[in-house]
Amino acid sequence: MVWTKRKRMKRRKKVGKVKREREKQMTKEKMTKPRDSLQDTELLSMVGLLMDLVAVLKR
Repeated sequence: MVWTKRKRMKRRKKVGKVKREREKQMTKEKMTKPRDSLQDTELLSMVGLLMDLVAVLKR
């Protein structure tokens, strides 16, 4: 297969596109991870507060 200038340029463009897409996905994952962990800690604290409330109400 002979690599013409056009084929080379097309291939380079495709590689760049794939690379940018992958980077975009990675940044999205990084942005959502802290938010998820925050929600987990909030849920755990809420469960703790509910258990305290139940204990107080049972007395």
